[in-house]
Amino acid sequence: MSSYNIEVKVETDSEGSEISKTWNIFSLDGSLVKSGILSESEAKNWIKATEDKEFLFDVSKDIKADISHPKKINEALN
Repeated sequence: MSSYNIEVKVETDSEGSEISKTWNIFSLDGSLVKSGILSESEAKNWIKATEDKEFLFDVSKDIKADISHPKKINEALN
């Protein structure tokens, strides 16, 4: 389940003809995250990239360097 929603914004002229269409991305709490995106696929790609980045940063917080044998590491470097 995504933590973002995509909404399309269509602007029309006084006769009802479509003059522009853009997509906006909102977080689940309703706050605007990004606006003025020119296609739905670009909006979906932005969300995927952002969620992938968030996942990678969450995972990297759990990774700890192995410093249990610093002497062996120093010997290997010399």
